[in-house]
Amino acid sequence: KALGKAGVYYGFKLGRTIPWYHGFPFDTVSHPQYMGSVFTIWGAAILGYTPAHWAAGMHVMVLLWTVFYIVTTYIEDETKGG
Repeated sequence: KALGKAGVYYGFKLGRTIPWYHGFPFDTVSHPQYMGSVFTIWGAAILGYTPAHWAAGMHVMVLLWTVFYIVTTYIEDETKGG
């Protein structure tokens, strides 16, 4: 089923009733899109790693990006449902 305009644009935060989906992968991982993003970031960092990247501070960027996803996950979990 399509989410519709209200589901895509955070309609639940604007008072719309949006049905929550609880099947796979959400029954296994609460934020599968964020997990996939973090795995992609780390995979790219590991596969493309060179000493020049380390010297340029890429490891700091990867760590910060991961922390931002963790914080966003926490915020979404705390404010779920409005």
